[in-house]
Amino acid sequence: MKGMYKIGYTIFFLLILTACGCISPKIKFVGQELEEKYIDVPHVFNLDEGKKMEMLGVTIEKVDYVVSREEIWQWNQESPSTIYKIYYPREGFAFYVVNISIENIGGKILSVYTDLPEQFELIAGNNTYDALSFELLTEEKGYTCIESEDNRYESEVCEYFSENLYPGERGKGSVFFEIREDENPVELIFTLRYTRYHVNLQPWNLSFQKPEYALN
Repeated sequence: MKGMYKIGYTIFFLLILTACGCISPKIKFVGQELEEKYIDVPHVFNLDEGKKMEMLGVTIEKVDYVVSREEIWQWNQESPSTIYKIYYPREGFAFYVVNISIENIGGKILSVYTDLPEQFELIAGNNTYDALSFELLTEEKGYTCIESEDNRYESEVCEYFSENLYPGERGKGSVFFEIREDENPVELIFTLRYTRYHVNLQPWNLSFQKPEYALN
C-alpha cells in the first residue's frame, strides 16, 4: 500500500513539473522525437529485428483526375461488380500522384502497419500539403466525382500498400496530393519509424528509380 502511495505521489509530482514547463511532455510521454534525414532514391532502410527494405523508385506525376475502386456484391451475382470512382480537383488546383516502389531485401516479413513509409507530405512553393484520402473529396468541398464500370481505369487506381511484403517480394503503392495549379512540387516527405525522410524532387526530372526494378 505504501508503494502505491509513493507511485501516486511521483506521478503527481511529474505532472506538476510538466505543467510548469520543467519537463517536456513530448519527450516524457512520447519517448522519442523524430529525426530528420535527407536521402536519395534508391535507398536502403535497415529496420530492427533483421528487417531490411529498399526504396527502389519514386515517381510523381500531374494527373487530370484520381481513381478509386470499389467492389459491390449483389445477391444474384457470383462475383462482385467493380465500380471506379473518378475524382476531379477543385477549381484552381491540380492533383499529383506519387508512386513508391519497394522491395523487401531482408529475412523477415515487412508489416504493412509498422514497416512501410507513412504520413506523406509534399512541399510546393512555400506550402506543405498532406496526402489526401478519397473520403475527403466530397461535393460539398468542391470536388466532382463520376462513376464507371470501364476497366480501363484499373491501371490508374490510386492505392497504397494493403498487404505485407514477404522477403524478396516487390510492390508499389500510390498516394496523391492536391496543390495549387501555379505551384510545382519540390520535395516529398514521409515518416518511417522515428525518422522523417526528405526526398528532393528536381523540376526537370520528377522520377527516380532503378530501371531494372521499374514496376508496370
